[in-house]
Amino acid sequence: MESLLITDLATLLNMQADSVTKCLNLKKHSYWDSLAIVSLIGSIDNYYNVSVTGDELTNIDTVDDIFKLIEHKICKIA
Repeated sequence: MESLLITDLATLLNMQADSVTKCLNLKKHSYWDSLAIVSLIGSIDNYYNVSVTGDELTNIDTVDDIFKLIEHKICKIA
């Protein structure tokens, strides 16, 4: 599922999927905006069945932080 989310994120950021690394700083990317965040919320819900908020995603810095947030949410549910 990680690769699917990376593909979605690449599309939202107008990048090639192989250019989206876990250390990519989202806050420095011009396409990381409220529309991208809302779209990513849907992808996360679809692939991982967890809910994240726009505020949570706004406060992250890197792609790795997205996966850490998802892991935290999954562990919290379990």
